[in-house]
Amino acid sequence: MLIKTLGYNDAKVMALSLNFDGTLIASLQEDDLNKKYQIEIYDFDYENPYTTGSTVYSFTTSYEKQRLCWNPRKNILAFAGEDKDNGGVVHLLMPS
Repeated sequence: MLIKTLGYNDAKVMALSLNFDGTLIASLQEDDLNKKYQIEIYDFDYENPYTTGSTVYSFTTSYEKQRLCWNPRKNILAFAGEDKDNGGVVHLLMPS
């Protein structure tokens, strides 16, 4: 049974990850038209999933070959990407 659709646009979802306690969901989406990548973090409540799913944090990047990984004990999301001209990058994102 579908209980909630989080985000809806023309971008492809490339990665999806739940945080350590299941209260946040991160998605990485690719926008082919603008050659940008969007990281969206949504709130989630298992007790009341119908009323959650709001975007709590958003980040845009142009780095390719990305990975998302949550810290196993804190709400810190690590994003790794690669740029043809500048090499690799790691961003640590902490939604408020």
